[in-house]
Amino acid sequence: QPFGCTDAPYTLHELLGRGATARVHRCSRGAEQFAVKVVELGHLRMQTQYGHLVKMMHREASLLMNLRHSNIVQMRNVFETPSQLLLVLDLVEGGELFDHIATKGRMKDDEARHVFVQVAEAVGYIHSKDIVHRDLKLENILIDVAASRPGLLAVKVSDFGHSKLIRDGYTCART
Repeated sequence: QPFGCTDAPYTLHELLGRGATARVHRCSRGAEQFAVKVVELGHLRMQTQYGHLVKMMHREASLLMNLRHSNIVQMRNVFETPSQLLLVLDLVEGGELFDHIATKGRMKDDEARHVFVQVAEAVGYIHSKDIVHRDLKLENILIDVAASRPGLLAVKVSDFGHSKLIRDGYTCART
């Protein structure tokens, strides 16, 4: 099912995951593979905090479009229709760090240190852009199998829906 620009549309593929407000599918444009976060606005409209939830989605989109770091999931495109908000992101195959630890158990010290350094670098970068993630947890750290080496996982921070932009010591977003 195509979406996006008519001259270079994306094709929607299988479901990769589901969250509280969105589902994530694999998608492609030509030979390139991506992930797309699909937010059904009709479903959100039935919720009492509709305005707040839509604002969170738009905030995530606008913040991610301007972030460029090797340990942050890159946003490639945003499309909005009357019924959906679609966020096209880099496809990060490897799953959540939470699932990895739940399946494989405790990480070795070197591997844990390697992951921690990457997360710290990503957090340092977003803080340098006056952004606070506010939902950093194992479920929002994705394993990049394409960049990983044996015993050393490469990771990317994802899900900026709860993030805040900080200006002059005060938060611009309200909760």
